[in-house]
Amino acid sequence: MTISGNTPGQIRAATIEVFQENGYAVGQNDPTGLVFEKQGSGMNNFAYGSWIGDTPIWIRVKASIVPTEEMRCRLQCTAYIVRDRGSAAEEELALSKIHKSKYQKLLEQVVKRFR
Repeated sequence: MTISGNTPGQIRAATIEVFQENGYAVGQNDPTGLVFEKQGSGMNNFAYGSWIGDTPIWIRVKASIVPTEEMRCRLQCTAYIVRDRGSAAEEELALSKIHKSKYQKLLEQVVKRFR
């Protein structure tokens, strides 16, 4: 998504608000990027979880704000399924393109805040 007329700081603040309103916690907030996380649904656990353990699946979204020209930035993100979050065996699996529309809608919510 391209956002014009706003600073990276304003875009960062709006992105954090939108993701928090949608149940995500901020895992990282620094100039190099944002990371949001929330526990996966029962369906996520069924589809991606361990058949043996009780460790829940998490959803992790890595977002970045890339300046493209003066007062114009691209807001982009990639979503992952996370197995064994926080352990030495943690594994990130990028979500397929089928699931990307959900995260595209979150980015669209950010853009709407500036209109």
